[in-house]
Amino acid sequence: MITTNDSSTELAKDPNVDLVVCSVRVDRHVATISPSLKAGKDVYVEWPLGKSLAEAKELLKLKNEGGVKKAVVGLQARQAPIIKKVKELIAQGSIGEVYSSTWVGQGSVGGESTGMLIS
Repeated sequence: MITTNDSSTELAKDPNVDLVVCSVRVDRHVATISPSLKAGKDVYVEWPLGKSLAEAKELLKLKNEGGVKKAVVGLQARQAPIIKKVKELIAQGSIGEVYSSTWVGQGSVGGESTGMLIS
């Protein structure tokens, strides 16, 4: 069954929802997932958790108070094929020691992710 909700508050009230995935801009994380955390829903939120340490602490407090079993901060790009390949090259010692990197890329629907790694 497919249902829709007009707001994150309504989503949090829905007894058929067990997990809320938040992939909106970071400045909307608190408003989007706070109702779900308060309602005890499991949450997967894209990294970073909040736009400040204060926001992250607020969300952690809501998670603990709501009795949430699983609240995960994820980074979807970690699963991109190009990132896996770069990790493999680093592990093999093929590109030397990496101290820092910045990823700039674009993906394609139905195909391999393409992009450029800037070290």
